[in-house]
Amino acid sequence: MSHIFTSPILSIETALGAASVCVWQAGTVRGEWLAESAFDNAKQLMHGVETALGNAQMNYADMGALACSVGPGSFTGLRVGLAAARALALAMQLPLVPVTTLEALLAQHAPTLTQNNGWTMINAMRGQVYAQAFTKEHGAYALTGAPMLLDYADACANVSGGVMLGNAANCFETYPADTTLWRHGLPNATDIAHVAAHKITQSTTQPEAMPVYVRAPDAKMKRI
Repeated sequence: MSHIFTSPILSIETALGAASVCVWQAGTVRGEWLAESAFDNAKQLMHGVETALGNAQMNYADMGALACSVGPGSFTGLRVGLAAARALALAMQLPLVPVTTLEALLAQHAPTLTQNNGWTMINAMRGQVYAQAFTKEHGAYALTGAPMLLDYADACANVSGGVMLGNAANCFETYPADTTLWRHGLPNATDIAHVAAHKITQSTTQPEAMPVYVRAPDAKMKRI
């Protein structure tokens, strides 16, 4: 049986450029921090965590769970954010809820969607996008299949007849006439927390937080 999760959630998003942290409770942002520039280090992130907690007038002991984005997105930001979230969850003995950036993107737009199907797409640079289809079943939106890495041309062909959510819409010079493009901002820690709260409500057992890379890292460790 599901339960309503009302405890505060400390949420971290670092996979999409500028990082964000929020303290989220029962649909309300109690405190947050937004990086002013591109995120690239753990020290900056921990400052953000402390700032968000301070703005919420809470401390670590008040948290009921942690949430973090697990990609796809920036390799550097993803690794730093996930490592920090894992360390905090271990130290605080709290559940860590993994949320993909594409899940958060869908959640960001779901309240105002009217279409029954479409795609979430995030610009992956280099002429490619991170993409995952979604559909509406039993009154709720859900992603289908697995996250993919598509070239612009393939991505544009796939969206015919639906709606495309995310900043990848800005990458296309042309697109099918029957496609609706939503050129809105990327999800942040608030969207991550929203999805995490829903997941905890559905199940108290969460999968291990593992990175969703989709694209192979540029830097590879040398074999010894």
